[in-house]
Amino acid sequence: MPRLASAVQMLRATEEIQSRMEEVTFPFCVVHGKLDVVTDPQCSIELFKRARTDEKLKRLGIYENCWHGITQEPEEYVKQMWQDVFSWIDDRIQ
Repeated sequence: MPRLASAVQMLRATEEIQSRMEEVTFPFCVVHGKLDVVTDPQCSIELFKRARTDEKLKRLGIYENCWHGITQEPEEYVKQMWQDVFSWIDDRIQ
């Protein structure tokens, strides 16, 4: 459990990020577990929608049966997530 001061700083940082999502213009790929209870997947969805990055240069992956530790999920989910990330990277370098 984070100390109160740490939690307050995390809240402030989150609010700052959320207030500036429209400033994002660079390519990005976001992956998030739909069942995540640590960070809200809706924030990743909001970033994807609000970022001014060209639609062809951004990707959002919300994984239905995954939680917060998306790289620690059952193998089939992790494998799919990495395939999606590497596919996005391959699209950028070709």
